[in-house]
Amino acid sequence: MRCDASIGSNESRVGVSNASTRPRAWITAALTLLALAFSPATGLAESPVRENDLRAAMLVNFAWFTEWPAAVWSDPAAPFVIGVFASSDMEKALDIATRGKLVGMRTLSLQRWPNLEAARLGSRKCQMIYVGDDSDASARVLLREVDGQPVLMVGSGPGFARLGGAIGFIVMDRRLRFEISLRAVERAGLRVSSKLLELARLVDGPRTNP
Repeated sequence: MRCDASIGSNESRVGVSNASTRPRAWITAALTLLALAFSPATGLAESPVRENDLRAAMLVNFAWFTEWPAAVWSDPAAPFVIGVFASSDMEKALDIATRGKLVGMRTLSLQRWPNLEAARLGSRKCQMIYVGDDSDASARVLLREVDGQPVLMVGSGPGFARLGGAIGFIVMDRRLRFEISLRAVERAGLRVSSKLLELARLVDGPRTNP
């Protein structure tokens, strides 16, 4: 199964394409993401634990539907690393959502950063970063720090995808949804599946050459 990519070059990549050799896992991931993206988020305000579980599960699925340049990993056995910044309330949910999961053939590993300096240093070894609601100006600093690197930036703060992040969680009609900035994905040199784009609210289009 070949997944059409909306953005990116023709260089060797890993991520979504690996699912072609694991069709059952691919189908499971696709159905999970569909169910999560369109499931009613009834009572999210009264049940923050449920919202955290949904966000954590969707983060794992974002990795399935995104491709990174193969050169990102110098070691074939290196894990897929998700950095977590300013999101103490998501730690338990992320532990559960990532436990025993694979991205392609790589194990998932979490890094937790207690402050901005730790995040800036740790970002160089991550493929995805989640920025929680606890961040304010620090999120903008981290976005500038990571801009242009092959890192998928995901956040929950207001307008995260419009501030330069690749994916931002939003709640619409009591459902947990997400926005995608194609330009942010393009700057990171990543490739996002058309299946993911169909579920997202796009905040912009890819950069066009004059």
